[in-house]
Amino acid sequence: MDLRDFSALRFLYAFPPAEGTEGLWRPPVDLYETAAEVVVELEIPGAAPGSLRIVCNGDRLLIEGATEPRALAPADGRFLCLERASGPFRRVLDLPGRVDRERAAARYRDGILTITLPKARA
Repeated sequence: MDLRDFSALRFLYAFPPAEGTEGLWRPPVDLYETAAEVVVELEIPGAAPGSLRIVCNGDRLLIEGATEPRALAPADGRFLCLERASGPFRRVLDLPGRVDRERAAARYRDGILTITLPKARA
């Protein structure tokens, strides 16, 4: 496909966003498990830790917050490429099983939010 031909890409944007998610962006996430825990890593550079909300309900995890808007281009310049999202975001993840919410931990460092969810004991 020629990179200048966007007709195939328009299909990706033909579907409306899920209800209640208008204006939100979806940060990239890595989700993996070990024998003892489920780990979620969310890439959200520029997020204020106080803006983050993490809710675990059964086998679903909600993460929402906001990142600071990008600075404007200088008065004598213009953006040539602007790909990094900013503003409010939300992710809802299906976990691979039950977790122990009481022992969950979260850490935000270098723009990465890491949530560690120990698996529930049977």
